[in-house]
Amino acid sequence: AKIAPLLVAEDSTLFTISTKSIDELKADVQSKHITAFLVIPEKVTKDDTTDLFSSGGGGLMFYSKVEDAVRHVVRRTRMVEAGLLGRKTGRGFYTYA
Repeated sequence: AKIAPLLVAEDSTLFTISTKSIDELKADVQSKHITAFLVIPEKVTKDDTTDLFSSGGGGLMFYSKVEDAVRHVVRRTRMVEAGLLGRKTGRGFYTYA
């Protein structure tokens, strides 16, 4: 499952989707254009691994917010994939389509 759009929906002040390469994003972090970037592998709901690249800025609260959001979205995605929860609609309701 692709969780990047779900993370943006979860917190658009924290997450955005980029089409830049990892090298371009690393340069953006080094130049302090961005605080960090998160690489989400295709199998994130199976492996539970992501890679967060940063220059060390952002503070503990930033890292905690990223970790909590990723954990929440991955858990919810697993439940949807297992048929235990419907997909969330834009109005906060779940649909079982």
